[in-house]
Amino acid sequence: MDSDVYNPIKETETHRFLKRILAKPNQLQAHIRHTASTVVVRISCYDLNENNDPLLTSLHVCPGMHNSEGVD
Repeated sequence: MDSDVYNPIKETETHRFLKRILAKPNQLQAHIRHTASTVVVRISCYDLNENNDPLLTSLHVCPGMHNSEGVD
């Protein structure tokens, strides 16, 4: 599958990421984690709510599940 298909998702989430950084620059790590999780989930065809999505919340509560070493 051509990666250009995902450009609208990446562009939208990048804009949202930059807005979050401008609003709360001291929460950079949380913004990065949120954006990465959102892009992966949206590419997987799950439609997320922008705020307080239960799936995204559960991913953020279990940070050790993000990779095999358990390191964020």
